Amino acid sequence: MLPNNMLTTVPKLISRQHISALQSIYLTTSSQFASYNFREYFLRRSNLKFQQDLPQLVDVSGSELATDDLSQDKLRKWWKESVEELEVLQRASVMNRLYEAPKLVVEGAGRIRVAGGGGAGMEQAVGGGGQPDQAGDTIKAPTPPHSPSS
Repeated sequence: MLPNNMLTTVPKLISRQHISALQSIYLTTSSQFASYNFREYFLRRSNLKFQQDLPQLVDVSGSELATDDLSQDKLRKWWKESVEELEVLQRASVMNRLYEAPKLVVEGAGRIRVAGGGGAGMEQAVGGGGQPDQAGDTIKAPTPPHSPSS
């Protein structure tokens, strides 16, 4: 399911190009979700993975990634886990597109379906709640009968 053969096997020496390619595929896959909330969540998670988690794993301040065996072992383990997560993300993205829901208001959908009266209840439907009637007079809600107090 991975589009790049370079990602199917763990490289012996992981370079910046490998990590850059993996990050690009993560962001592309994350942006393919049909659901706004899932898409935005996985884009944030992808950015966090490469901007916060990776620098904690190895020192990326130099021009090359760490070449000592311990750092490369950590990096290979991270790589393998990341590729497995990417495969899950790609499958989830496909499933999300198969069962696409209507667009949300925040996505700028052209038409917005209204499924009800806005939850205002019966008083909204008959002009109650201080709403003007068709003649322009304000309709007041009926007052409840007073109970005698003892």
